Amino acid sequence: TMTMKFFSALCILFTMNGISAHAATPTITSPPFLFKWGKRFPLLRCSETSLTNGAYANYYFPMYHPSSSASTTLCGGDPLNSFWMNVRQRTGNLRFTISGANPYNLYEVYWLPVADDPVTSRVLLGQFTTDSSGSGTDQFIRQISNAADATSGTIVNFWSTTGSTRDLGLFLVYSRGPYFDSETGQYNSQDGSDNTSLNNPILWGGSSGFSGIQYAGVLGYY
Repeated sequence: TMTMKFFSALCILFTMNGISAHAATPTITSPPFLFKWGKRFPLLRCSETSLTNGAYANYYFPMYHPSSSASTTLCGGDPLNSFWMNVRQRTGNLRFTISGANPYNLYEVYWLPVADDPVTSRVLLGQFTTDSSGSGTDQFIRQISNAADATSGTIVNFWSTTGSTRDLGLFLVYSRGPYFDSETGQYNSQDGSDNTSLNNPILWGGSSGFSGIQYAGVLGYY
């Protein structure tokens, strides 16, 4: 059985500050890594990191969002008290705890190998939802197409989904908006129930984009 070792960074500031944004292809120069051994790692609000000052903002953002400003649209504005995630070593399941996010919200999680193109190289992992207090409805990242899937959908396997066993990369979390209206008691679905497909909009309208990052964190493993 393969044994994996994990390390995580307390924040993603090292990632973009250590990348040259003026070369044709960004390269890592000497990022000031801050490692913390362990399987549990934090995610931060995008606006609390240096993503808006590095290569994703200066090199990739003009490529995919030429009419927008990275300083105002690269990061989203969702609130957050705390967000922790871990990858179960043997099963590859992604477990998380979150508090203080937007209530009754659908979030989508991507994996991006460090310094890679944030559109063509990202891997969709799955989704999670929040409850009335902005905490997670469930403890696992799942494949969610209807509201009931938030606690019963297929649990994501990080290893098989990414096809990777040794890497360093970013978890990027995006908002797809509210999935439930507490005033009407209706879900944002075809018939208002929790077992039909959600009507939450597809990110960037299905086009090539990566703006609106809500939360981000780093994981390395080998």
